Amino acid sequence: MQGKHEIEIEVYDQDSLTKNDLIGVANIDILPTLNNETQIELFLQPQKDKKEDQTKSYETESNSDKKLGKVSFSMFYISEQDWIKNFEKEQVRKKKEEEEFIKQKELEEKRRTAEEQERLDEERRIAEEKRKQKEALDAQYIK
Repeated sequence: MQGKHEIEIEVYDQDSLTKNDLIGVANIDILPTLNNETQIELFLQPQKDKKEDQTKSYETESNSDKKLGKVSFSMFYISEQDWIKNFEKEQVRKKKEEEEFIKQKELEEKRRTAEEQERLDEERRIAEEKRKQKEALDAQYIK
């Protein structure tokens, strides 16, 4: 892999009275977490002024306790190509899921429409039977 293989973590306090102050920093190599979820625990280090000094000193001091605190997190790194592949698969899955949802919704609507039509047909049939019975009853009295 090319490029920088390290990330810098900065931890700040957050309060409403003053600005957010930097508590400490930690650097971590990302390559050990390539396609492998890893639990990380690092002691925070004071921030150095120069970038070159940071990298060199953190590699040797990253595990020493400077009484600034400890940061714990889980990290999982995947390559950009794998991320794109996973993203595209997820998009296809979501699209299929959405299409299936739409189909289910259409089927449910058709079922409801058919049930409503059956109910209306039954009401019409009953009304027609009552009309015929009334006609037959009326025909008896007309004679």
